[in-house]
Amino acid sequence: MRFRWFFAVLLLVLCALAAIYALGVVEKEHEVTGGPGAGEPAPVSPDIAPPESLPDIAPLTPEGAVPARSLDRPDSGRFLAIVMDDCGGNIELARQVLSMDLPLTWAIIPNLRYSSETASLLADSGVPFLVHVPMQAVPDPDGKAGDPRLYYIGTGMSQDEVREALTPLLDSLPGAYGINNHRGSKATEDRALMDSVMAVLKERGLFFMDSSTSRKTVAYEAAAEAGLLSAKNNRFLDNESDRAKISAQIEKAISQAKKGSHIAICHLRPQTVAALETLSPDEIAKGGVRLVTLPQLMELEELSDE
Repeated sequence: MRFRWFFAVLLLVLCALAAIYALGVVEKEHEVTGGPGAGEPAPVSPDIAPPESLPDIAPLTPEGAVPARSLDRPDSGRFLAIVMDDCGGNIELARQVLSMDLPLTWAIIPNLRYSSETASLLADSGVPFLVHVPMQAVPDPDGKAGDPRLYYIGTGMSQDEVREALTPLLDSLPGAYGINNHRGSKATEDRALMDSVMAVLKERGLFFMDSSTSRKTVAYEAAAEAGLLSAKNNRFLDNESDRAKISAQIEKAISQAKKGSHIAICHLRPQTVAALETLSPDEIAKGGVRLVTLPQLMELEELSDE
């Protein structure tokens, strides 16, 4: 009888250890690379859960890109582009960021309560934005594409299904410069799926940015091979919701940008906005780095190539 209890307890302990190990593996799969020149631990991607702001799903409405503010011919390649993700759920915070007049690129999740209003505000101000398309993450169940609280683009979708899913999302936010993936660690590892996404974007002449939510992403590679204007995220600035730590990540991004163009993602959250309020493009420029939008960065890199 004692041996039965002993083996029962031992079995429970082994199961618990296996569960802890499996969780560690999943966490590992959500890390991203720190980008070119980043010799530091990769930040964990915000890929596990849907955004905090997915209330009030609104119906889609159709219709067309905000022109990029042109920059002078570059005298160096030291540029930093910051992308503000997860917009569309908080209009007051959006207005607060817009009032800072920072050269940011915004990424709006379609079908949130304030998605259309946010896009209109940005278009009126000449600020470039992306459609932040929810894509399937590793923890998501298969076959849930189309559920706005999970993802619109998922594995197993045909090219026609991808087009049917993407078209109304793009039409709902006219003037977008392109798209980037929201979550999507599983979707962006699927080359056939990414080729289907790029085919739709190419038809519309749109830009693609790989948010890099998986180490095994093939999205940027697919975009480049499809001939799309494209870029890849190098760093997440606000994986930790602490203003001082976010500011420290911004400083690291600026430091990395001194070695070459750098792209960083942050999110429309109070602590992130508080950290951004301390930024001064003029002060950053004194250190040899220019803060630019993604369209400006693409333009500058084209000029540099020439």
